Amino acid sequence: MTVWRRALAAITFLTGSVWLASSFKLISVRPAIFSACWIAYLMLWGIGMILDWRSRKNHPQKEPTPSQSAVGVIVATGAVAIGTTASNATSASGYAVPAMILIATILLAIVAFRFASKNQGQIGEARFDTMSDGSQPPQPAITPRSG
Repeated sequence: MTVWRRALAAITFLTGSVWLASSFKLISVRPAIFSACWIAYLMLWGIGMILDWRSRKNHPQKEPTPSQSAVGVIVATGAVAIGTTASNATSASGYAVPAMILIATILLAIVAFRFASKNQGQIGEARFDTMSDGSQPPQPAITPRSG
């Protein structure tokens, strides 16, 4: 990633953060700044998407690893849970539950990443032993009752 792309990503993040914080009334900004942040965010995000798209045309995308998939699912689920609970908050104490969900999401993402990284060879598509040598599969220890 070049210096320009990092700068673009940082400015996009900052403008989006200001717009989002002011949307949820966490900070107070003038309406002109609010509109300018929204427009700048959309423009910078669009430019970033175009640059990413052009750079990925030359380099095929790799499949995500199990650890990336696990973290993605946990973060997306946590984001939805935080958004749902935070939208009902009317005071500062109302943000206690979303804060706890945020902490739990971060901890679960770290644990899932570590687990999936350690067990990467065992996670994925199902692998069945077809017993091509002709042996019988093991019988279950518990047999169902009849009658």
